[in-house]
Amino acid sequence: MQASLGPLQDYCENVHLYDRKTGLLKASSKLPYIVNTRKSKALLQRLNADNFPIFIQGIHSSYVLKDLSIANRKIAIRLFNVETKYYKSLASLENNILKKAYYNSEARLLKRYEADIAKKYTMLCISDSDCHYYKVVFDAVDAQFLPAFTGHLNVKAKEGKGQYLLYQANLSVNENSAVATWLVQKIAAGLSIPVVIAGKKPTDNLKSTVKKQTNVELIANPSEEKMLDLITNAHILMVPSYNNTGVKLKLLNALFNGRHCVTNEAGIAGSGLENLVNIAEDDESTIAVIEDLILQRFTEEEIKKRAVMLFKIYDDSKNAQTICDLLL
Repeated sequence: MQASLGPLQDYCENVHLYDRKTGLLKASSKLPYIVNTRKSKALLQRLNADNFPIFIQGIHSSYVLKDLSIANRKIAIRLFNVETKYYKSLASLENNILKKAYYNSEARLLKRYEADIAKKYTMLCISDSDCHYYKVVFDAVDAQFLPAFTGHLNVKAKEGKGQYLLYQANLSVNENSAVATWLVQKIAAGLSIPVVIAGKKPTDNLKSTVKKQTNVELIANPSEEKMLDLITNAHILMVPSYNNTGVKLKLLNALFNGRHCVTNEAGIAGSGLENLVNIAEDDESTIAVIEDLILQRFTEEEIKKRAVMLFKIYDDSKNAQTICDLLL
């Protein structure tokens, strides 16, 4: 277990691990599964032993708030996205009846749960649009925008031109698989540039779809080193989304490491980075934007523009200080 702690043990006085209890018996008619499966008496006892500030990562980890002694205690919840909207999106893209039912049930439970939590605690939202949603829909008592942490100290995008278009993602996630399938079936055939799709655990359906298109290559389960190489050497990175909650970390990764980026309104919503990407909403406009970018070198001026705009919002040191100021 110690090996799984990674770099945390280098920065924390103590690190404790808690088992997540999953399975049908943890399904609840009142609590979201992602919350109920993270119930821990040991964690609750440890948190109740003092009155230190608490920083909760994701709605997933917030079960302890039900029984926590919170008098005069500083608590903030860092949101990954609006989970209600995210699970609704997963349900809309799911063909398996049982999985669709689970996603719809989770979305329903999360809507009630998120609304309740938002009225009691400080919510640190990862995008402006999520912040607006929590304030307007959930009547949040305190919803603040806290940008994603990227780990990047500089923009490493290369000047010049690459030889292919890249879509990279965890391909076992149904939204990402749907985007990849759309790219192969609706976009690739109309392009004069090779297309590479790379990511973890591609589905059999996606593999079959790729085989039917001669200018598409599928790279399954690439190493982190290989994936970074694919990103930095691509000419165009596709980063569209079917949901408009959260900020897409693969978009930020593409902007820090890659050349031209193409997305849609949902993929860029709430990030504040609209001026750094090319936006297309349908098949025809997507092909047109890509064909236009194929002819364009990526320039030093564009790299400098990215650095200015990215670090204006996504400055890890400044954003970490925001958390310290809030909790300490």
